[in-house]
Amino acid sequence: MSDVWLRDFQESDVVDLVALFYASIRHGTHRHYNEAEREAWAPEIPDVDQWRDRLHPLVIILAQDNAGVARKIYHRLETQAEGSGIVRLHCEASHLARSFFTKQGWSVIETQQVETNGLLLTNHRMQKMLT
Repeated sequence: MSDVWLRDFQESDVVDLVALFYASIRHGTHRHYNEAEREAWAPEIPDVDQWRDRLHPLVIILAQDNAGVARKIYHRLETQAEGSGIVRLHCEASHLARSFFTKQGWSVIETQQVETNGLLLTNHRMQKMLT
């Protein structure tokens, strides 16, 4: 297994990140979401400028390679959160992400239906308390 190199998000990454989001939803979630749900979630390639504004205040960690990437990114994020004194992490997770977060010790607060482009999609409000 090769090493995974992690680094902080840079403005120059936004185009690739938008393309990755679109491809992940449209092609990587077919076992959990039907075609209509994937179309509602990502109807077209998102606007790069809107994503740049949306991503600006967030902590984003990018990885190169794909062997255990999600787990390594997650552990780095959790370590940074603990180091910053954050005591609670929370998210709205897809079906696919719910499994991953559960393995990391997260709890489902609520399963909810969210309207997205005229279609109701199910996601899961989750949290993890940090010590």
